[in-house]
Amino acid sequence: MHKNFIISLIFSFFITRGFVFAEPFAAKCGANLVSVVSEQGDASIRKNLFGSAESLSVKTKTLLNQTYEKMLALKQSGDLCPKTCPQLRNVKMSFSSVPRKFLSEYQEKHFCSNKLVATQKNPDTYTKKFNNIDQLCSWFGDFSQGKGTDGEKLMQDCPGDCSPQYYVALEDRASSLEATCQIVCGHARDKDDGIYNLKSAVIWNCEV
Repeated sequence: MHKNFIISLIFSFFITRGFVFAEPFAAKCGANLVSVVSEQGDASIRKNLFGSAESLSVKTKTLLNQTYEKMLALKQSGDLCPKTCPQLRNVKMSFSSVPRKFLSEYQEKHFCSNKLVATQKNPDTYTKKFNNIDQLCSWFGDFSQGKGTDGEKLMQDCPGDCSPQYYVALEDRASSLEATCQIVCGHARDKDDGIYNLKSAVIWNCEV
């Protein structure tokens, strides 16, 4: 998988709400992408500690579960590809979590700016396998808080004032869920705002 493949697809999202597809929806030969959810989550300590419905942790888990269910439903629908290229390939779900606001001036701005340029070209990549979607949610929750081996590495790769931006692709294999998480390490997020923009989609290819 090309390192910028996930990011380029997520950046090309068209916005819809809930599980309603943009109208009219028509699959085409080659790559297809349907936006599933566009949400916002609050990263404040209080809301996440008490499991508020608006908290980033709850919103992320809900979004991942909803998008996974939608991916499975789409795979089973049998009508994702036109007759000219009926072979359905590489069905994946994608997810992104990016701070809504960033600081304009801060001590490590130059360093984080350089990290942003470097990781936009070559994101830090984590490849994982899970038995189910709950394991992914648990891992991502720890990972994004700097917990565990992967979380500690994340804090080393994106240190100081810099803030990670998360881009995840998940494929449902016969024996496991295979996730690729790419990190863009960018400018310091505005913690007074504390809001993350969350987006998800289902991606697939139609081949002859």
